[in-house]
Amino acid sequence: MNGSSSIACRLCKGISSRFACWRERNYFRCATCELIQLDRNQCPSAAAERAEYELHENDPYDRGYRAFLSPVTDRVSEW
Repeated sequence: MNGSSSIACRLCKGISSRFACWRERNYFRCATCELIQLDRNQCPSAAAERAEYELHENDPYDRGYRAFLSPVTDRVSEW
């Protein structure tokens, strides 16, 4: 992995350390909130991110969409 071995977490500002390198992208995990984030320098541009988002159909009545989100929504509901 190239670059820094730690960065500030974009969510809680804690210390995020190198976690993994996958497909030539560097990921960091926060020691405080456990957020896994991509190195900011490797994130897609706003236009590329929007183009990818536009490919999805985010219908709250779709079972597949709800199943996709359930790991997050279930955890938040428990919290």
